[in-house]
Amino acid sequence: MLIVVFGALLMVVTRLFYLQIIEGPRYTDYAESFRLSTRTLPTLRGRILSADGAVLAADLPAYDIGVRYNQLDPLVEGRRWRTVMLEQLKSLCSVQRTEKLKSHRNLDVTIERYDGGWRAIVGLDLVIRRQRQRPGLLGKFLEPVHEDQTERREGDIEIPAQVVERTRQLALVTGEPLDELLVGVIRAGIQIVRLRASPRQLVTVIKGVDYPLVRTIECCPDLFVGYGAIRRAARAYPNGSLAAHSIGYMAVADEEDMRRHGKSFYGDRAKRLRLGDEVGRSGLELVYDEALRGSRGLELAEVDYRGRRQKQLERIDAEAGHDVHLTLDTRWQRAAEAALARAAGILGRATTPAAAVVIDVNSGAVLAIASHPNYDLNTFRKDFPRLNSPMLSPDMPLLNRSIACPMPTGSVFKVIDAIAAVNSGISTDETVECTGRFRIGGKRCHAHGAIAMRCAIQKSCNIYFWEMALRTGAQRLANEARALGLGSQTGIDVPGELGGCIPSPHGRWTQRQERWYDGDTMNLAIGQGEVGVTPVQMAVAMAAVANGGRVYRVHLKKKIVSASGEVIEAEQDGNACLLRTVRIDPLGLAVIHDGMKAVTTEYGGTAFRAFSGLGRFNVSGKTGTAQRFAVSPMTRERYKDNAGWFVGFAPSEKPRVAFAVMVEHLKPDQGAGGTAAKIARVLFDTVPAGLMPGNPRAIEANIAGITGR
Repeated sequence: MLIVVFGALLMVVTRLFYLQIIEGPRYTDYAESFRLSTRTLPTLRGRILSADGAVLAADLPAYDIGVRYNQLDPLVEGRRWRTVMLEQLKSLCSVQRTEKLKSHRNLDVTIERYDGGWRAIVGLDLVIRRQRQRPGLLGKFLEPVHEDQTERREGDIEIPAQVVERTRQLALVTGEPLDELLVGVIRAGIQIVRLRASPRQLVTVIKGVDYPLVRTIECCPDLFVGYGAIRRAARAYPNGSLAAHSIGYMAVADEEDMRRHGKSFYGDRAKRLRLGDEVGRSGLELVYDEALRGSRGLELAEVDYRGRRQKQLERIDAEAGHDVHLTLDTRWQRAAEAALARAAGILGRATTPAAAVVIDVNSGAVLAIASHPNYDLNTFRKDFPRLNSPMLSPDMPLLNRSIACPMPTGSVFKVIDAIAAVNSGISTDETVECTGRFRIGGKRCHAHGAIAMRCAIQKSCNIYFWEMALRTGAQRLANEARALGLGSQTGIDVPGELGGCIPSPHGRWTQRQERWYDGDTMNLAIGQGEVGVTPVQMAVAMAAVANGGRVYRVHLKKKIVSASGEVIEAEQDGNACLLRTVRIDPLGLAVIHDGMKAVTTEYGGTAFRAFSGLGRFNVSGKTGTAQRFAVSPMTRERYKDNAGWFVGFAPSEKPRVAFAVMVEHLKPDQGAGGTAAKIARVLFDTVPAGLMPGNPRAIEANIAGITGR
């Protein structure tokens, strides 16, 4: 008898030792997970504000309904946190140990009812990275080759009756069809399996619901077991399409984002990405994503066996993201966009691709940067298929023409010719006899007679600048252009900038071992041939011409401010953005300024008709018509058309702003340079009160008159 009792006690003690000592941590964690509930507290993304205080991007409160798999779906016996449906989905997406699942595509889910209950028919394409051994005997000692292969997977997922009944309760309250909700549940499960997320996490099933529905679900947790409300912030753009290309847009974090930032966001765990989070995808939203992103809070609470909150144990408040203040002024921006929209009316078209940039000549701060056509950031996701289609939007509204569309400059390059000439010691009073025919190649243009630099700039005389370019030399022309910022990226804080090209004899020989000819120098002198420059580069160059040779780093960011008002980062002053100073002969520069002023103020100037009657202040500028070959986005055929330019600075006497206006797809008889000058005139007609000298009219009245609204 004692042996039996002793044996029984030994068995009990052994079992207790196993449960409490060996398996103790596991069961302790299991029990704590039911007793304690950790909830993340949502945060707000920082705002993007203009220099005049307008809100360009901000977060607004929004609500979603999410599914929590560990409560909705029955747990698989003996497998902690593994549910019935997740196990089936995991089997569907499983790969071999030697393989790596990269992504899934083309997910199709169909809900079907049959005699035994409900099931989901799931089909998806898996992108799997496989290893392939190199052939031959030597291949055994070399690294294997990795290649991605797409494999179609299909399968039936049995939906437990418990899931159907709990989802039916949600369908009755929300009015959503039951089968659509079940599709959302399956898709959420695919996300959890793919990203190896916790089934305790709420994953969105219904996006964008009203607050009364949220209150109903939160107040009746017993009726909606497995479902919960998700509080989030939805990005809103109060000014719609204003500066859309520069501000950029948000998108849901994809698998690559989750791999990079699933544990921490650039080292900050409180900012780490979770399922359904959004990140900046373009523009300033992308560049300053780290600063704009807020830090989540954390709440630890005690709950009962049904998950109902009993007592708060610990709380860490969320921190909103930093605000990004821009140099961009919405009054200048509206004037620029109104002017570009007016281009279609001037040319009698529905829309005309164009771009305009206005910067401060003494700091490089961007006051306006516009690309037309543009798009509404608030409806971007819905409009994207149309905007991205060459058939539906042949003018490519997603292209930021101000920074990513290098063009030949045409005659605006003659300002660079003049700078190179005066820096070479050529007198501005020296005349060239313009007979209308040049001595090389028999090229023709308007005959101007004996002409000096000032008048050559005013009337845009090709023969004068061909002669100056041949005397100066192509290499010096290219060096002066590059020193002023042409043909290379400016470093503007908007992604997607292209550098362009300023050809030179040295560059051609080192890159292609080809000779340079006098005809190439003549092409360079009038901004043709291989020349490619963006509007923002041209604005930087004109600012240097206006201020005496100082080249600034063009920028949109003014400062970054925390939610508490602390300045985190700021552009100190203009000198902080000074890149270099280009030497320009002062006497020669004065003549260049005078010639550019004559372009708009004296009869015979190439923009005199466009700027006649402006009156309030003088604008110095230079027109340009560039011939180019373009490719049709629909037919992919090459065709020839013109691009129009008007660049310069204002006011002429004491420059404050430099600008560049570029218009595409103009016919030879439309006077490309003159058309660009007309658009610039509209811009300065609508310049806001107080931003330019004189007594300008109110910008709202001007824009209403221009657009007809």
